Amino acid sequence: MKNIPAVRIEAINTLMRDAKPYRLQQIEKALFSSDITCWDNITTLPKKIRERLTINIPFFSCKEGEIISSREKDAFKAVLNLLDDCGIETVLMKNARNNWTVCLSTQAGCSMGCIFCATGSMGLIRNLNIDEIIDQYRFWVKFMKQKKIAGNITNLVFMGMGEPFLNYENTRDAIRLLLKHSSIGKTRITISTIGIIAKLEEILKDKFWPDVRIAISLQSANYNTRKRLIPKTSNHFYQELDEWARKYFKKYSSRRNYLTVEYIMLKNINDTDDELKKLIKLAKRIGKVKVNLIPYNSTKDEFQKSDFKTILKFKSSLEENDITATIRESKGQDIKAACGQLIAENKQGNISPE
Repeated sequence: MKNIPAVRIEAINTLMRDAKPYRLQQIEKALFSSDITCWDNITTLPKKIRERLTINIPFFSCKEGEIISSREKDAFKAVLNLLDDCGIETVLMKNARNNWTVCLSTQAGCSMGCIFCATGSMGLIRNLNIDEIIDQYRFWVKFMKQKKIAGNITNLVFMGMGEPFLNYENTRDAIRLLLKHSSIGKTRITISTIGIIAKLEEILKDKFWPDVRIAISLQSANYNTRKRLIPKTSNHFYQELDEWARKYFKKYSSRRNYLTVEYIMLKNINDTDDELKKLIKLAKRIGKVKVNLIPYNSTKDEFQKSDFKTILKFKSSLEENDITATIRESKGQDIKAACGQLIAENKQGNISPE
C-alpha cells in the first residue's frame, strides 16, 4: 500500500476502505503498465470499482499540452498541464545506446535564480508531488507505445525544471517507486543539484535514500565566478563540498561510484586558463570525479557558448591530469529542450518570456 503514489493512495484508501489488500496491489501494478491508459482498462478489477475510480480519481495527474519534436526526431519536449493549471516541461531524448532518456522536472519553476538558466526566470511556483514526478515517466512510456517508437527508456535524469533537493522527500519517494516499477537501475538514474549541502548531508543519513548517481552543477571552481552564475552559492561552498564528498565516498565505496561535475562552458567567463587550473585542482582534491563539459545552450543574450576548441582543451587537460572528462552531446536545442532551456507558461504565476 505504501508504494502507490502518495496522493492517489490517500484517495484510493478513502474510496476503497473496505476493499481487500490485493485490489490495491492490482491498482499499483496497473499504474505502471504501458497497456493501461485509464481505470476502465484494469480488467482485473470489478466493473463497479473501475467506475468508482473513474468518477473520483484522475488516472493521470497531468494533461497533455503541446508536444514538439526535434528535426532529427531524437528529442521530444512535452508541456504537461497539471490539474491546478501549473505547467511543466519534460523531455524524451535518444541516448548513446539507441535507447531513451527521460528528463524529469521536480518543481514548477525554480527558486535558485541561476542566471544562465531559463527556468530560473520563472521563480518557484510550487513543488511537484510524487504523482506529478512519476507521471512524467508514465506519460513517455505511453507516448512511445502509441507512436511505435523503437527502443526503451533506460535512463532517468532529474535535470528538468527545479532543484530536486528542495523537493527532497517527493523526489526520493518518486525514485523509489520508479526503481520498483521499471527495469531502470540505480546507476541509470541521475539527480542534478546546484549543491544544497544540507540536503546532500541528509542523503548520507537517510536509510530510505536510493543511492542513485549525483551530479553537482558546479559551473566554476572559482568562488566569484560561481557566485555570479549561481547567486545562492554559500560562502564556504567548496570546503563544505570537499567534506561532504569524503563522507559520500566512504559510505558509497563501490568502484563504480563516482561524482559527476557538470560544467556549462561559457565564453570568457568560466573557460579561461585560470578557471581550468582551479577546476583541475578541485577535481583532484575530491577524487572520484567525472567532469561533464556542457556546451552552453542559448537562453540569454549575455552569454555565449565557448569555442569548441576551448572545450576540447578543457577535456584534454583534465584527462592529462587523470580526470575523466566527457563532452555532452546536446539534443533538442531546436525545440528548446536542451539543458537549461526548460520554461513553461503557468496560470498560477508570472514568468519572463523566453
